[in-house]
Amino acid sequence: MWSATELPDGPTRTFDPRSLTLQTDGVDDFRLSIDRIPFSFPEAVQLSFPLSLPIWGRHLDDYHPVACEVNGPDTTLLLRHRIDPTIFGSFTFETESGIAKTLLTPTSALKLERELPPDNGKHDFGFVAGLGDPDLQNRLRPDEKTDQ
Repeated sequence: MWSATELPDGPTRTFDPRSLTLQTDGVDDFRLSIDRIPFSFPEAVQLSFPLSLPIWGRHLDDYHPVACEVNGPDTTLLLRHRIDPTIFGSFTFETESGIAKTLLTPTSALKLERELPPDNGKHDFGFVAGLGDPDLQNRLRPDEKTDQ
């Protein structure tokens, strides 16, 4: 089960894996089918499901890995944009555990912040997500037919 709150005063979305139900502020939104999980999850939660990220070079993915570098306990994949090969991003994960840490592109930033386990012995994670300018790519590479 996970919950995600849009800060500072936004709604809280939760997911119950037993019933496959997404809720907003405690009210059922809809039930998910297995094939829609985790693609219907908020962006910050998707970092917990790395195969849901659009970075693996699949048909609809925005990026694909082009290089890999190990730095201490972490591995970083260098990502190249599918359409514009001059745009790059990176995806970093813990080498031993495979836990995702960051996904950085010119238009978004996701970061996993791990917190100390709560007193009840369960694991607790914090996530930070951010969005940049979704039209950044178009502004960086204006159509050559324009006078920009």
